[in-house]
Amino acid sequence: MSNEFGYVGTAKPTQAVKSNSGVFSVNEHKELIENEKIISFGQLELIRTQTVSGVSAVAFDSFGDYNVHFLTFDNLSKNSAGSHYISMKFSADGGSSYTGNYPQALNMAEGTTFHDIKTTNYGSVRIGQHGDAAAEANNGYCYLYNFSDSTKYTFVTQASSNTPNSGVGGMVFGSHVHSTAQANNYLEIKSYASSANLTGNISLYGMKEYE
Repeated sequence: MSNEFGYVGTAKPTQAVKSNSGVFSVNEHKELIENEKIISFGQLELIRTQTVSGVSAVAFDSFGDYNVHFLTFDNLSKNSAGSHYISMKFSADGGSSYTGNYPQALNMAEGTTFHDIKTTNYGSVRIGQHGDAAAEANNGYCYLYNFSDSTKYTFVTQASSNTPNSGVGGMVFGSHVHSTAQANNYLEIKSYASSANLTGNISLYGMKEYE
């Protein structure tokens, strides 16, 4: 800090949730945030980033103490031809089993063609669409709510842009719900095409909330 108390004024400041006194300079406030001395509610805190190449599935097994998670993926592609989607499933026993259905409501576009997808009994969360050719990439994100809460369903909102059909641009946007209330501790992402392997970057964050 630039002075004894990091404070612009005449009295020693106190900084706590719902109890703040004192005025910090802009640079001091920035320094406090960088050193995690001040909580910035709504900020994303990185849990893990995975950069993969030619793997059959990508799994996360650590989620921290967060009610809201944010997952991003970029340049996520598969190594085989054929149009398929990228799926995500949840588990409460470390990936030994996957329970529950995933009702979904999605809008999907392939070039100038648009589709509404509504399913009450689906086997996974659909977060992106693979193209007909290998290495046609997906880029997108998902918000996950109540993922580790044993008393609530897990809700997902997601959006992605992709190349679903040999160079034609597309997108997938919508929501899912995992219709089993459980404390999930494992998340798996893979291609719906069983023989396809994934390459790309996937990051998982937790969102800091007021406690």
